[in-house]
Amino acid sequence: MRDSWDIYMLRFTPEAVQPSDIDRVDVSHFNDLEQLRVLTEDRVQLHLTSAVKTKIALKLTEAHGPFSGWQQYLQDMLDHYIMFLPYDELEAQLEPQMFLDIDISPDDLHSPMRKVQHFYSIGAWKVANWLSDPSNIPTEFSGATLDKKTKLFCLVSKYAALPHLYGNVFPIDVIKHGISECAFYDIDYSQMDFLVDVVTSDPGFTWTANNMVDIDPLMPAVPASVLKNISEAELKAYWEEKHAEFPVSSARAVWDTIKHTVDLGNMDCHDMLTTQEGLLVLSPDELQLIPLHVFTDCADVFTHYLDGRCEHNPRGCEQIWKQIKRSAASYQQSLASVMKNMSEEFIVGYVPPDDMEDLMTRNDHDLDDILQIPLDDVHASVIFRKIEREMGNFSLMDLEHHNVSDQKAYKKLFRKGSTTDELERELPKGADLLSSMDEMKSNLGKASRKKVKTVYSRVKESLDLDGRNSDICVDETMTEDVAPFFTQASEDELKKLSADSRGKILKAIGSDEKAPDDDESEPGENVEGMTRKKLAIFLRVQLETKLTADDVTEIGPYLFCGMDLAQAEKLSDGAIREHLHVFETCVQLNQTVREAVAERVMASVGGVTGLLDMPAMAKDLGTMLAYADLTELDSLDQATGNQNQLDCNSLKVFRGELSFLNASDIMDMKSQDFEDCLEDMQKSNWTDGQLEAIGHKLKEVFGNDTVNWQSDAPMKAGSLIRGLPKDDLLDITFNEDIIAILGQMEMEANESAEILNKFTRDKGLPGFSHLTADELASMGKLVCGMDAMDISSMAASAVSDAASSLADADCLGEDQLQEFGKKLEEDMGSDWSGLPPNKVAELGVLMGGASKEVLSSLDEEQIANVNPKAISKVPAKTFSEVFSADKLNQLSDEQALYLTPKHMWRMSREQREAMSNFTSSAGIPVPTASHGNKASDWGEMQTARQLPRASCGTGMALAGQRDSLLDTPQKVDAYRMTLSPELLDFFGRLEDSPSHDISTFTDIDMDITLHFLMDYLDEEGRNDYLDILDSFDYIPTEDMEEMLATWPPSIHLLQNEQTMCEFTSMMSEDLLSTFCTRLTNDDVSAATVTEVVERCPDCIVLAYKEREDESLHFMLDAAKGAVFFRKLRQWMDSGWDAYVLQISPSGLKEADIDMVTDTSIFRNRTQLRILGDDMFFAYIGEGVKKKLAARIYEALGSLASWSDVLIDEIGSYIPYMKPEILKRDLTPSYVMRVMHYIEDMHDVTAVEDRALSIAAWSLADQVEANPNYLNSTEKLRAMCLLAKYAARRSLFETFYTAQELSDGMIRCAHWNISKENVSS
Repeated sequence: MRDSWDIYMLRFTPEAVQPSDIDRVDVSHFNDLEQLRVLTEDRVQLHLTSAVKTKIALKLTEAHGPFSGWQQYLQDMLDHYIMFLPYDELEAQLEPQMFLDIDISPDDLHSPMRKVQHFYSIGAWKVANWLSDPSNIPTEFSGATLDKKTKLFCLVSKYAALPHLYGNVFPIDVIKHGISECAFYDIDYSQMDFLVDVVTSDPGFTWTANNMVDIDPLMPAVPASVLKNISEAELKAYWEEKHAEFPVSSARAVWDTIKHTVDLGNMDCHDMLTTQEGLLVLSPDELQLIPLHVFTDCADVFTHYLDGRCEHNPRGCEQIWKQIKRSAASYQQSLASVMKNMSEEFIVGYVPPDDMEDLMTRNDHDLDDILQIPLDDVHASVIFRKIEREMGNFSLMDLEHHNVSDQKAYKKLFRKGSTTDELERELPKGADLLSSMDEMKSNLGKASRKKVKTVYSRVKESLDLDGRNSDICVDETMTEDVAPFFTQASEDELKKLSADSRGKILKAIGSDEKAPDDDESEPGENVEGMTRKKLAIFLRVQLETKLTADDVTEIGPYLFCGMDLAQAEKLSDGAIREHLHVFETCVQLNQTVREAVAERVMASVGGVTGLLDMPAMAKDLGTMLAYADLTELDSLDQATGNQNQLDCNSLKVFRGELSFLNASDIMDMKSQDFEDCLEDMQKSNWTDGQLEAIGHKLKEVFGNDTVNWQSDAPMKAGSLIRGLPKDDLLDITFNEDIIAILGQMEMEANESAEILNKFTRDKGLPGFSHLTADELASMGKLVCGMDAMDISSMAASAVSDAASSLADADCLGEDQLQEFGKKLEEDMGSDWSGLPPNKVAELGVLMGGASKEVLSSLDEEQIANVNPKAISKVPAKTFSEVFSADKLNQLSDEQALYLTPKHMWRMSREQREAMSNFTSSAGIPVPTASHGNKASDWGEMQTARQLPRASCGTGMALAGQRDSLLDTPQKVDAYRMTLSPELLDFFGRLEDSPSHDISTFTDIDMDITLHFLMDYLDEEGRNDYLDILDSFDYIPTEDMEEMLATWPPSIHLLQNEQTMCEFTSMMSEDLLSTFCTRLTNDDVSAATVTEVVERCPDCIVLAYKEREDESLHFMLDAAKGAVFFRKLRQWMDSGWDAYVLQISPSGLKEADIDMVTDTSIFRNRTQLRILGDDMFFAYIGEGVKKKLAARIYEALGSLASWSDVLIDEIGSYIPYMKPEILKRDLTPSYVMRVMHYIEDMHDVTAVEDRALSIAAWSLADQVEANPNYLNSTEKLRAMCLLAKYAARRSLFETFYTAQELSDGMIRCAHWNISKENVSS
């Protein structure tokens, strides 16, 4: 029956109703009052999903029109469904005055469904805006009863507390009535200090205990600065009566005032209960003054108070647990009977798993208590082993042997605490398994990947997903239960399911609703730990199933954590707003997508101004605020009526995401507002400039001289004390509590070192070797400031005891971790096979320093508990030796994500293959080195590689060495006889390698290469050489650079041509440049260069393509240059320029100058400077100089037209011009113009000598015919040239005096003028 449904049919199984089912109900049925009453039945209303309720809401508005026009009875009956209208529909249909008559249910206000919270949030803001003008209050409100006004006060205070409404729209009588009547709204008043101002400004109000009790819900909003000034007697009397929960900063202010009035030594359980948050203010020493019995008598209550608060004083909570344990031991009370009533958050966060060993397991009564303790897997595994050890076998088979009252809890403990192997042995199969999937989900849905994968393997077997069947159906009543385990499915396995089953399972995986009848489930928990790639696969499969791009609810919102930018762009604004809370929490969502989503949201609400009107959306936007433009700070001022400074209340709208504040905003805050906002400000990530401003404000609040700060000041400031200047920070007197706060931060190693050194001085310790375990544990990440020597000096027992507190110090380097590893091994031995898996987990990143022996001793369960970050810290060599191909499959997805290219580099081929298979199935990219774009992608490279050989030689057999090639079996056998056993072994590996060819080498070249490989490379280096193609993608770039720069290029010629060219093809431009530059070294022969460029002319192409790059150092000698230009001529017979010529000046031939076909190059000043460079000119041959001189003259014309600058740059080519040119252009005037250049010439060549002779006779003829042609200075300058090349007696007798000749010849000493010329 596909159509003609009615509303009565929803009664059958409400939880199984799908949104599409509502489409089968004709709209006319929604006008039938009797049928509408079905929707109000608790059984129906409580079990329908949000998506179904949205469909019903749309049907109701289709039948009855907009909600605001409904009759009152209809609103009262069905307003629950209207809450599920789409966001935009609610914005359009809700009218503020409706809330005067809507009955607000406590159940709705406490509903975990975000749709319900959005409904009230939107309504509250509409009410707030409706009442926003105190001078024009709507008559509907002003004429309403006190109860109705109070209802709106409660609604607005919970969701839309605009400060200016209080005291005006909501007068003091409404406020006082509201504070007492709004209890079931659970309003968080802690951010409403403006309301405190209104209430306390009422005439006659004083800070008496009775008055404070009357406004008890509001008291958490009283600023700490005000609390400090209240009478200690009144404050203490109030605190004993209060019910409100205070922020830690406020609680600290109260207890600083009243603590000395409390007799800690006589506290009883009642006193402990009234202390509440004050427990976090007490120091460890003060906690020890409280009678021990109190800690067990009321642990069940006060530990719940501490949930979410211990992070402000973690050491305090650790001390509280120690006192609870001591109390139980002292009074012989069962520790389990105490713990079973404590909060899970406290147990998981602050009870060391090893302390579970202290639980008594004498009988089944003790076991009954233990089963009721709220445990995670780690604590459960310790208890599991203890029960097995002390009570005998603990398995599902033995359940009947234990007389326990809660068999479900027994099964839960077994499944949480057992190893993967133990779990696998006892998992049911087939129908038995499928029928127990609800228990499996409850007990194992959040378990380790190994356990989840184990259950999925059994589910897969039960459904026959490995068989040939397809279109496999999973009963829809089971989809919610199997969903956590299908996170391990492959794409192929998903596609074997029927479209309907696949869609429902994937929707359950990605759902943003709490699973029905499962109080422990949380939206989005199924996708935790899934990789972005795997989520992208699931999303793609689901889109294929649903064939829609933006039906987010139906697809499963959390699957969109894997969306790419294109998929994000397909989402409508409405879809983004509806599911923004999901996208914000997606750790897998990449930054580009997060930015795009944030920009869409901000644009859709009109920027910051619009966001202020939608605090629920600001909360949903959360960390994405970092990607939005939040510069419109004036809007904050407008919203709060504050035109000059930001107040704490306006900033609380942003839920701790305050990093948009600039330094001046922070500096402009009032001291009191800054102090009141300290907790919120600790939630943001700050830049150095912002931190500097925060540091100034901290000194303004707590005192400019940090030497005098009380110990509570740094505790209040928390992580913000990093903003203090270094000297001020180091002036604080450090204790373990302050160090514990600093130890949670990321710092530079030198900063941490200075803090630790100051701490040891403050404690009076001579050094780190005297640290106790407690002191070391308090340091947290600060230990990254210790050097390896510091760590080696510490007591092994102290390191072992403190290790779990250092587990997050992922800033530790390899040397530091190795020392920590040695200390742990010293205390615990090298065989850790008996170490509980939870202990491995507790060591966190310190496992990265474990030795090969320790890691080899771990079993699969222990490996599964190694912190993923520790995996990245294990040295690559150690990792490859420990993790065989089989053992690699024991890694979890999260662990595999932390493998580095160095790890892959040191793996064998089998290990890499196993790793690739594993990462592929897990949706994880294989870690590879990022070398950059391959130079071989250039089109020019492909063309050059097609060229035939240009040289006549082959391999290394140049210069008549062909007979020495190892190219016959006889020659190879004879050569083997000359080798030592070690060399012979590696020579054999070369012979057997399909990638190498020894026949291209002579015996002498082979000797040189083998000795390098054996003497300069270790075994790993030799393996890299043999497997270079397989290893290339994993070798870190810096290591590859070093290999290419140090290995002799000749060893690459042992590779066959295909391998060698494939090797160079894989290189980036930078790597290829390193390889090619190595060819220029003096120890590389021309024969090697010839064979390299003949096989793979990549260096030719690179040098040509990058010839203008000044960083390219690629200067070849004559022989290698000749090889280079020969290959270049073959590839490119025109289009050369000066940049090409400078690659090897000494290797140039005259014919190479003809390759410069563009004459304009010789008019280009930049390229002319290259040709005129002294080194270039010195290295080119005489014939090349003549050729260049001719081309230069051809381009530039007559020498007389050259500028003086040009003559300075390339004048060295003038002597190499043709004689007829010189005779024509070297006129007497030109000779004198270039005389300074002539005077600087030394060691002239024959060609230059000839040119100087032409110049001299040109000048001599002119001077003899016209004796007055030169002035006295010019005559002296010309004398050397004339004496050397034109020494006619008649010229010197008529032109120079005897004194001039005497003085001048001294100047001409370096000209080496012949005696004959001198005597003439």
